[in-house]
Amino acid sequence: MSTAVKYSIVMEQTPNPETIRFITNYQLVPLGKALEFENHNQANVSPLARELFAFPFVRRILIAENYISITKQTFVLWDDILLELRDYLYEYLNSGKPVFDEDLLEKYSVSVFASENKDSNVKKVEPVTVQHNIPKSEAEQKIIDILNEYIMPAVSQDGGFITFQSYQDGVVYLKMRGACSGCPSSIYTLKAGIEALLKKMLPDIVKEVRSDNE
Repeated sequence: MSTAVKYSIVMEQTPNPETIRFITNYQLVPLGKALEFENHNQANVSPLARELFAFPFVRRILIAENYISITKQTFVLWDDILLELRDYLYEYLNSGKPVFDEDLLEKYSVSVFASENKDSNVKKVEPVTVQHNIPKSEAEQKIIDILNEYIMPAVSQDGGFITFQSYQDGVVYLKMRGACSGCPSSIYTLKAGIEALLKKMLPDIVKEVRSDNE
């Protein structure tokens, strides 16, 4: 008896020409969280990400609520790899294999560090669990609430994810992730979109918004 197909895959372009969003019809990770990986060493908590990095053209992976954003290497065209990735994700998700290891994710959700690799420029990796830093004041909580309600829905539609990092002297520091990372229009999104909204809604709190990606 054949197993009924559970997952479907829809592909969407993002403002970042190097990133495509693969949308599924089921939740992949807990609501409000995401998993971001920039290399194979970071992907120990996600069997899916480890297998995706076996493709030489995969540069970065973001797994959010119901989508997977994949950023490719610049030496390859989407026309040459898009269907291959879609078919692979379709087969993987419908095989019943896990997207992430729950035990490892719980263990390493605070900080995950790869062992130093002399053959790689990446010696330390960030936490794989992507979420806002814990607010330390009422002002920071207000900023996070606005990000969650007004910013994140629009950003996630473009295959991105933005997290609150810190707030000091009127300046909000955010981390641009997924399709937002390296996107040519990310600065416009940051200034014309996020900064303008936060300054309008919290005029006595927010004076400027900066990206913490550098």
